[in-house]
Amino acid sequence: MKLYQFLFFLFCSGLTNVNAQSFEIESGPIEGHNYDTYLIKTSKNLEEDKFQAYLEQATIWKDKPSVARFKKVHKKYYVVRTAKMNKDIVVQDTFQFILGSCSFAKLWNTPKRERIFKSAADKQGKFMIWMGDNVYYLFGRSKKYKKMTKANIWMRSAERVNHLLSMGANYAIWDDHDFGPNNADGYFKNKDLSLMVFKDFWDNPSYGSNGNDGVFTKFSYSNSDFFLLDSRFNCYPDKQEMLGRVQLDWLKEELRNSKATFKFIVSGLQILPENSIGEELADYPKEKEELLAFLDKEEIEGVIFCSGDRHYAEFNKLERADNYTLYEFTTSPMTSWKNPAWTRNNPTRVENTLVLEQNFGRIRVLGDNACILELYDADGKLLWSQHIKSLDLKKKTE
Repeated sequence: MKLYQFLFFLFCSGLTNVNAQSFEIESGPIEGHNYDTYLIKTSKNLEEDKFQAYLEQATIWKDKPSVARFKKVHKKYYVVRTAKMNKDIVVQDTFQFILGSCSFAKLWNTPKRERIFKSAADKQGKFMIWMGDNVYYLFGRSKKYKKMTKANIWMRSAERVNHLLSMGANYAIWDDHDFGPNNADGYFKNKDLSLMVFKDFWDNPSYGSNGNDGVFTKFSYSNSDFFLLDSRFNCYPDKQEMLGRVQLDWLKEELRNSKATFKFIVSGLQILPENSIGEELADYPKEKEELLAFLDKEEIEGVIFCSGDRHYAEFNKLERADNYTLYEFTTSPMTSWKNPAWTRNNPTRVENTLVLEQNFGRIRVLGDNACILELYDADGKLLWSQHIKSLDLKKKTE
């Protein structure tokens, strides 16, 4: 039996037998960047100090990963985080990861629609990037901390969602529906509570920068850097800011310092398209112009944008004079509804890449040579792919 399986067995055994207290693991272990996360349900409503006593007795192994922290999130539910498993991690130059957004689990979807989570897990990515609307705070759920928490618990209790969460490490950003109400921005009065809930359920490497809150963060894998953006917390339309000064400066500095072959910039909202319907960075022309001008002036190589939100998938490209073409891979929705009304007026869309049905993405990085962007349907059938050479992501020379 593998160490990982053995520890999991011991953890489950301890939780279900300590002092005859009944525990159920609703989800987990969910591998994150820093910890492995479990959502645990108790048989009765316990105060945190009482739960800690049970938990300490349940942690029955020595010199092995132990409980790092826990938190009561809703009545009988606790989020427990344990130190990362001590295992040899082989980082390969050739690897793949999964992308998805707009996950509307366990509400109006049938099991047939939720099969997409298993299909995504079957693609065996090293990690999953959830690009927003990972849950939906509908019917006033964003007004209350407990209601937001309950929505996340509901999502984590979906069997197929858990299948994907257990595939590998998970990274996440949010969009409006798992941040607040529809099209919510920085003026959303409960945004601090929303951030608290997000931190409870997602184990990102960090949150924000220089005292500026939000879910933006960065991580690296092999020859690639990943820059995860927050398009909501510091978004102020009246100030013409979607990312905000601190986040934009953070992104520019991280890109300037990056030596990675591929630099994936991940956003809940689209970056490159100019679409008159829906939300995107083009609604904030000063920020978009500043970002694109920075990429051009600083000769930042290897950039590929990834985004969600749109309730359809597409591949975009933006030609630049005397510099390489910028690309953006948009994949949406996983289980939410389609929205064909938003598909108009997008001159950057590559022909025959628009997909309205359920979909998710996979990106295969082929060492320093190239990467392949792939779009799949709910059954895991390949819909289209785009092959991008690393040489095509360098400034044009005479």
